[in-house]
Amino acid sequence: MKQVGAPYPRQFAQPVGIFLLVFSLFFALSTMAEQDLLPGESPAPDAFSRLADAGAKEDHPGADHLIVLTRSLNKVKPSGVTYVDGYDLVKILTAAGCRNQSVLNWRYDPQSSYV
Repeated sequence: MKQVGAPYPRQFAQPVGIFLLVFSLFFALSTMAEQDLLPGESPAPDAFSRLADAGAKEDHPGADHLIVLTRSLNKVKPSGVTYVDGYDLVKILTAAGCRNQSVLNWRYDPQSSYV
């Protein structure tokens, strides 16, 4: 006999309740992690904030692109061979900058290249 007034079967309500509980716990933990800053402190810059702070085309007349950040990470093997990982964050300002930055080049030493 079907129960009158129950919109969903009991088998459906339990998994949905567990999902909502896990989701709310995850959301609470993720928002707590962002609140570790002291009053007046600003969060550490990320790629998006760096790009926003770099300015717009009007702030840099004549520039097609901006190099916002350049970093390199050196890894030395026990044999003495060094590997360098380079990271560049570039903001494109014009269509010409998009064309000019569409091909990237990396210099490397063939003696220490990893294939």
